[in-house]
Amino acid sequence: MSLFDRWFKKTATAALQEKTSSSETVNESTVVEPERVVPTYLPSEKDPLVAAIATGIAAGDKPSSEFRVTRMWRRNPEARRVALIATSVVASVEGQSFVVSKIVKK
Repeated sequence: MSLFDRWFKKTATAALQEKTSSSETVNESTVVEPERVVPTYLPSEKDPLVAAIATGIAAGDKPSSEFRVTRMWRRNPEARRVALIATSVVASVEGQSFVVSKIVKK
């Protein structure tokens, strides 16, 4: 048995023991509601004006270049509002910065 086999065998048995112990402690009377992640960006319909502006900015002053807009995304207003409220509530603590990395909805 090599050194790596011993390492992986221990982690597999430890994970199995942890899984069985956690399943025994779950109370069946407690119902957990499913959570879903609120996306930061949502797909948007293609707008020719926005596509023309984006390709114009990307091309700069090189008229021979060619760009194609394949997907357009827009900010999710719900995620933006929740992030704004959460950061403003936590902003009372001075000397620290916070980043909202994920928003979960029940």
